[in-house]
Amino acid sequence: MIEEVVKSILEAEDKAEKMVEQARVQAGQTAADAEAECDRIRKEGSAKVKARVAEEYRLAAQAAEKAARQEEEKLAAEVDRQCGEYAKNVDAAVKIVLESL
Repeated sequence: MIEEVVKSILEAEDKAEKMVEQARVQAGQTAADAEAECDRIRKEGSAKVKARVAEEYRLAAQAAEKAARQEEEKLAAEVDRQCGEYAKNVDAAVKIVLESL
């Protein structure tokens, strides 16, 4: 009877050790899986941030180009206006010179 109790205790001990080892393996795998998931999330987040920055840069470049075109159009209109004034002034000056001859 004592032998059976001792044998039962030893079997339970072996079973417990196997369970502990299995738990260690599972814990290691869980930790590795969690680390891999963490890396995946980090990379995904980084890619999203890079894409967002690229999009913001693209939008800023578009806005800058639009503003530059508008300023160029405004300046071109001013140049045209001043050229018209210059032509009128030259015509008036030529007329004055011709009349004074």
